[in-house]
Amino acid sequence: MKMSAARGHVIIEALSLDEVFTEAEKEMIITFHENRIMRGTDEYRMARKLAEKREQTRGDVDVIE
Repeated sequence: MKMSAARGHVIIEALSLDEVFTEAEKEMIITFHENRIMRGTDEYRMARKLAEKREQTRGDVDVIE
């Protein structure tokens, strides 16, 4: 699944406004939302937890449309 450059920019911008995540964590969150991590792996679980933490911080549930 590919993401448009505009959508990627919106996500990066939103990530920058949230709780402070490292660049690696931000990249992992994006990778998770782009479904580029194999389900069931440790990396998937860690990325999902980061994405959930970000959503809780922002108070939203639908980050990716």
